[in-house]
Amino acid sequence: MGFKFMWVAARTLFFLITLGIIAMHAADLRDVRSVYAWPMTKSFDQYLAQKITGENVFDVVVDPKLADAIFTDRIDAPFLAAMDEIFPLNQDQERDVPDAQNKDAESIESGSTTTRPKNRALSRPRGTLFLVDVSSRKVLWSTYLREYEETPDKLSKMASIVVERITSGVDLSH
Repeated sequence: MGFKFMWVAARTLFFLITLGIIAMHAADLRDVRSVYAWPMTKSFDQYLAQKITGENVFDVVVDPKLADAIFTDRIDAPFLAAMDEIFPLNQDQERDVPDAQNKDAESIESGSTTTRPKNRALSRPRGTLFLVDVSSRKVLWSTYLREYEETPDKLSKMASIVVERITSGVDLSH
């Protein structure tokens, strides 16, 4: 009987933690009012903006400085550099970037003799999509479109799938 009680208690705790995570995720998305679609492969940003606007999910803005969040199909160093240029972090938010000459002894890279490759893939990822908060740089939502195809009809259908996924289970009414 003790084992069964512990099993039920553990499952209940797991369920409550999962619910809490989902609730926090939903709260982050509810804070988003306006989005900017970063230029994407095969102009997917255009299809996505059209579907988001058509379904009244968010306000789509053409000036990224007016956005609460950014849709992008790529998170890498050039994206982060552009975000820092458009949305400079205030002093309280600035990231601590370690100096390459003075690596902290606690760093995973300390003592390494190999040069770290740049954060750049050889090709663009296909089918990944992220919604990034402009002020915190936190990924609020992401998805993977398994059957990524580049014809206009397929891109439009994929944009509809994205809108369906981001709105399912989350009340985004403002």
